[in-house]
Amino acid sequence: MKKSYLLIFLTTICFQLLAFELEGNPKSWNKEDFIGFDKVGDCKSHIGDISSVFTRIETDKLFLRITFDDMYSHKSKVDYFTDEDIQVKLTITTGNTKLFDNVFEIDKTSKNEAFFSFLRTPEYNLFEMKIDWSAEQPRENLFFNIEIFHNQNLVDEFSADGSEDYRGGNAAFVHHGNQGLTYTEVFYGQDPQETSGFDEILEVHQATLIPGNFHMSGTLMPAAEWHNPEFNDWLESGVDEGYVAMLTSALGQHMMPFLQNDMNNWSVSVETDMV
Repeated sequence: MKKSYLLIFLTTICFQLLAFELEGNPKSWNKEDFIGFDKVGDCKSHIGDISSVFTRIETDKLFLRITFDDMYSHKSKVDYFTDEDIQVKLTITTGNTKLFDNVFEIDKTSKNEAFFSFLRTPEYNLFEMKIDWSAEQPRENLFFNIEIFHNQNLVDEFSADGSEDYRGGNAAFVHHGNQGLTYTEVFYGQDPQETSGFDEILEVHQATLIPGNFHMSGTLMPAAEWHNPEFNDWLESGVDEGYVAMLTSALGQHMMPFLQNDMNNWSVSVETDMV
């Protein structure tokens, strides 16, 4: 009998140790917890801009993570939410049934109440919350709506269901070439040439027909035209065949501190028009 009680006790302790908790660590969350990105820069205030949302359900608890874009300044080490009139409104529904609807003041870094607790970790722009959860619904059947209020005004909003459709995001990889206006080894590399140079990258995309984004600096393109015109022809044929996407570049761009502002402004304008 004593062994049975001991086994039950140890099992309970193990479950408690393995239970998910708010730690202020983004790595505690899994990609399976992700339910969606929110557009950055659409916030109607200088704070409260949602960038992504995660959620998970464990037994009788629901966990929510909101990553903001503007909670903290790493340069000045300032928590922008402190002492601000800022709230999170969380609404969870299934079909036409409202399961949860509450507003939380989030200017403090942590709070513990009877039915909820939250932790803010400013250096990670991170807000985590745990609420009591008794609804016997899988996450896939839930719909989450999050509203951020600052100074009593709605400044940002996020909505998503709990399905897998919202997992994942888009990313673009760009090959960038940067060189002065002169002869360069960028195109075919240094000895041994078979292990370096932009030609190696082009050959991979040409052989696999996997599209690649190429950004050649404004000074690199005329250098190729003068010394290796066949390289520009190669890029052009890659565009025609669909394995090269060119991100064009203006001569000078915006990286010429020795030029007057008029020249730099013109270069940036041309760059913007070309892209």
